[in-house]
Amino acid sequence: MKVKLKVRMLLDRGMADLALNEGAAYFMVRVPNDPKKPILTCSAKGGESAVSEVKMYQLSSIWENDN
Repeated sequence: MKVKLKVRMLLDRGMADLALNEGAAYFMVRVPNDPKKPILTCSAKGGESAVSEVKMYQLSSIWENDN
């Protein structure tokens, strides 16, 4: 059985907000801020998975002098 899942994720330093299928499910998770580890990985239990599209946008900081 093939299931499509649309994921929208917003990363902000140590937090990730995830919305699944246009908000049908939503949760927030802590993301370790470790540049040696990947920020995002994909996997599936009991089957195969495929990523069809990834879009990334870098947002500017709202804080002055924040580089």
